[in-house]
Amino acid sequence: MAELTPQVLKRRARLGIVWLAARTGLLQLIVLGGTVMLARLLEPRDFGIYAIVQFTMTFFMYFGDAGLGAALIQKKTTPSQRELSSVFYLQLGVALVLVAIVGLGAELMRYLWSDLPAEAVWLMRVLSLGLVLTMLRVIPAILMERELLFGRLSAVDVAGSVSFYFTAVTLAWLDFGVWALVVGSLAQGLVSTALALGLRPWRP
Repeated sequence: MAELTPQVLKRRARLGIVWLAARTGLLQLIVLGGTVMLARLLEPRDFGIYAIVQFTMTFFMYFGDAGLGAALIQKKTTPSQRELSSVFYLQLGVALVLVAIVGLGAELMRYLWSDLPAEAVWLMRVLSLGLVLTMLRVIPAILMERELLFGRLSAVDVAGSVSFYFTAVTLAWLDFGVWALVVGSLAQGLVSTALALGLRPWRP
């Protein structure tokens, strides 16, 4: 890594504005095109089921983050390896606990939304694995943001979005229904995590 001198940070900050603007425009095109294709291939019911399951997982994500990532980004001094490792293991442990809770308690979701099909239980269990993938890439993402490597962060976001829509559209075309969205979400997590670790290597 290049030494983070004021000159380097200024250059990265200027480039970051360009990268973030390009990322926003590119993501909008990807989302628009992918959504149109999925809307033509899937039933409204599939989107409804996925929205409910995704909403439930977003609720659990709040517990997995606990604001530790934001605290490391805003930290005035460079986080030590010990601090980064502590946050990594804590968040990974929380994610694994949440996956176990979801796995055991997913049946309760059908009591809250009685119209959900039986497969929604397994949809939620599979989707919960994305919590672990998110925690695996959280430290590389924090380091890239602290070091103003917005080009790399943009690449992670764009690659993840492309992975989601490519996988989801392909599976939807093969009549996988709502599972196309769930597997697409996992593909997005896998690609984003692998790319984040590749672009900003870090080991606990």
